[in-house]
Amino acid sequence: MTTNPEPDQGEIRRAGVEYKKDVDGWQVVLWWPHGATGGPQEITIRPRKEADPSEVARGISTTTLRRLPLAEITRSMQELLATTDQTQQHVENMTELLRGTLAEGVSVQYLAVLSAAYDYLVKLGQRAPAVILAQWIERSHETVRGHLKQARREGLLTIVPGKPGGELTSKAKDILSGMGEIK
Repeated sequence: MTTNPEPDQGEIRRAGVEYKKDVDGWQVVLWWPHGATGGPQEITIRPRKEADPSEVARGISTTTLRRLPLAEITRSMQELLATTDQTQQHVENMTELLRGTLAEGVSVQYLAVLSAAYDYLVKLGQRAPAVILAQWIERSHETVRGHLKQARREGLLTIVPGKPGGELTSKAKDILSGMGEIK
């Protein structure tokens, strides 16, 4: 999953959040683990590929370091980490619910939960949501694709031709609200 805080890009890694910023001839990478409450726990500074070789030869200066708006970046990343932690908890809840409903077979309830999880991943910008869902329920992605097709035939998920997508239908939303499990 990739998120774009301003002014540069923060990238969610498995164990935390990484922020990259170009400063002068250098690329600065700052990293926070999930649950961090302060500044970055790792900072890596490397020459940029297109950097002037004479600037790199002089080394990293204090001026370069002062140009890094650490307080502003830390605030942005703390907001992103809070969102990431909420997203992780939601993913864990959805995974548990998917596995629980699938244990009873490929029911309309399972297909509704699968459709909701698929819709959620698409809205997060995931390019291969069926592959991710397959990992969550420990099935092949072909199996999950088949289940998504079935959900569409059952009228639980709309179709977006040629790309991942689709939205929950009112039928799926009614099933989910009847289960009282997903918000």
